[in-house]
Amino acid sequence: MIRLTRAEKNKIKSLVKKKKSLNQISQELRIKKTTVYYHFRKTKGMTISRPKIKIQSDIILGEIIGIFSGDGSQYFEPKGYHYQNRIHFGKKNIEYALYVKKLYEKFFGKTFILKRDGETKLILETHSKEIYKFFHTYISFVSKDKSHTIFLRRDHASSKKFVTGFLKGLLDTDGTVAKIKNGIRIAYYTSSPILAQQISALLLSLGIKNNMSKISTRKSQYQVYVFKEYNAKLLDLMKPYKGR
Repeated sequence: MIRLTRAEKNKIKSLVKKKKSLNQISQELRIKKTTVYYHFRKTKGMTISRPKIKIQSDIILGEIIGIFSGDGSQYFEPKGYHYQNRIHFGKKNIEYALYVKKLYEKFFGKTFILKRDGETKLILETHSKEIYKFFHTYISFVSKDKSHTIFLRRDHASSKKFVTGFLKGLLDTDGTVAKIKNGIRIAYYTSSPILAQQISALLLSLGIKNNMSKISTRKSQYQVYVFKEYNAKLLDLMKPYKGR
């Protein structure tokens, strides 16, 4: 690889900070992109704002983790050297997506971008290695098969407030609060057998009786159904967004 002079390196840094693209810098300096790339990425990484995590309460922390557990995803993009953190929503859930955007930005001290994903979906995302690692402090999963492998790390299940927030976030993403003929039906859904068992046990720890069952053998989907006499207690305790 061609070695750049100090002046050329400083020029690359200056142009990156002016938000010039890799192509633009390569053309302006008349240097091949492969030669510019290392210094471009090094400086670009420095210009990305780092999160300033503010844990206001265990309830909010739990909700942050619960939301990601339900509808979040992560991946590392080698080409751009980005650690992607995403939350997925249906297009009809724009109000909830905006609620989560505000919640996450305040908690992480970093901007999250809300954008369309095709015709029917929305994505809330940010680039951050710190946030990428942060979620793995509380939950464990295999990135390529998150839905079937995710579970809550047991050392974080001791705080009642954290558990309350966690179950709230999960209910608002992978659960349902639906009106039925005889009142309200509240249930959680997951493809992870370990998480299903944890949800059932955590609800019981809050005094909310429930029943766990496997509802789809083919897709290995599980349901944790809250007994109707405990619906009011759950809604009063968690105040889920779906409960509105």
